[in-house]
Amino acid sequence: MSRVLSLLLTWGCVVYEVAAAPAVSASLLGAQAPAKLSGLWRTEGYGYLIQVVGDSLKAFEVTDLSCIPGFRAHQIEQDGSRVVFQREDYPLTFEFIADKGSADQGRIHYDGITSSYMIVHRVDSLPAICDRTTADDPTTTFDVFWETYREHYPFFHLKHVDWRATRDLFRPRVVHASPRELFDVLRLMIEQLHDHHTYIDATTTDTSLSYGGEPPDPDPIGDAGRARALEIIKNRFLVVPLRSWCNDQVSFGVLRGSIGYLRLTSFWGYVADGDYAANRRALDAALDTIFASTAGWRGLIIDVRLSRGGVDPFGLAIASRLATASYTAYAKVARRDPNDPMLMTPPQPITVVPSTRPGWHGPVVELTSRYSVSAVETFTQALMGRRPGVERIGENTMGAFSDVGDRHLPNGWTFGLPNELFLTERGTSFDDSGIPPTIAVPTLRTADLTAGRDPGLDRAIAVLSAGRVDSPRK
Repeated sequence: MSRVLSLLLTWGCVVYEVAAAPAVSASLLGAQAPAKLSGLWRTEGYGYLIQVVGDSLKAFEVTDLSCIPGFRAHQIEQDGSRVVFQREDYPLTFEFIADKGSADQGRIHYDGITSSYMIVHRVDSLPAICDRTTADDPTTTFDVFWETYREHYPFFHLKHVDWRATRDLFRPRVVHASPRELFDVLRLMIEQLHDHHTYIDATTTDTSLSYGGEPPDPDPIGDAGRARALEIIKNRFLVVPLRSWCNDQVSFGVLRGSIGYLRLTSFWGYVADGDYAANRRALDAALDTIFASTAGWRGLIIDVRLSRGGVDPFGLAIASRLATASYTAYAKVARRDPNDPMLMTPPQPITVVPSTRPGWHGPVVELTSRYSVSAVETFTQALMGRRPGVERIGENTMGAFSDVGDRHLPNGWTFGLPNELFLTERGTSFDDSGIPPTIAVPTLRTADLTAGRDPGLDRAIAVLSAGRVDSPRK
């Protein structure tokens, strides 16, 4: 997609215009970092302005109405074209890429993000809005919240939400609002989006309130239902009990018919208080053990029906253990024009590359559900290009793919919103609708759990036992 001049993405009844990625010579990617990193850098989309002075980095969150200080970081390393900054909670890698010999374009990459994340361009000065402090009052806080969503949220049409009408309805309510009343209004505004990747955190010295968006669940099973689902699998299906790694987030056992069963509960939290590198080492060690001896397997079932998501690169790491050849997992784009939600940043293709470590190249079935969300969905999308193909059995995934932008409000509260699309090679996005199964089976229903049934797992075993999944390529 990066080689075309433009890409028209048909999504529902809406057409998005996606800019072509700038051509960058491979020989320039390892070029020496610009000698003068200090200065101002504006992100393409995302709404950040980055100020670098010496070895210090400071971010500003900019909208048409506000300029609010964001995170700070300090330089800890420089290695060729990579200049690494450390911020309070996780490493931030600021990597410059010369574009046709220019030192005025770069990229910001975070550990745990599959793409380069944000393209930055050098600018001469701060925008005029940064010349004044954003007021801390209920109305201004409301306006900043509303405006940030207006400029960056790409899914209003999918959610059938009129954002301007939302402003007209709720803004009069906050003029004299208490912190609790203001929080309730902001919650109501995004509650209608039913978006798992939206949140508000009103934790300050005066308040302790939080809200995370969720889509409606036609048959909520709760923690008891989750425990019951695992109990059924252990008691009815497994012939070799589950063995767990990674803080019990990765488990493996063997089902009847010599079928491997890989259960992924999360794509993060593999080590206590560990950083990205430590989590990745734990995952790799677990996968090495699981795939060390696959002789005699008839197939592999990957169960992500109750996974809580996590970070996308871990899904790619697992997909690489299953890959027989390189292929595009997906391409990421983000909103780039505050006034036109149809315009997107250049696509950043993400590739699955076969791993040289132990893996499985035979038949695979993936079990999905309405609870399969976020990094689980990007993992599912990363399996769609695999050959032999992966059968998906169960329900549509939740439909929340984007990385979450963390933003600040004038009163000290924080909130998050997604602004990205994950596209297939054909330009398809599964946001809101979720990725559909190839074989639809009602999944994690209260009636089945009560009766001790797991129709999805039954169907997956039947499909593999009958040899109805693509055989490996020779």
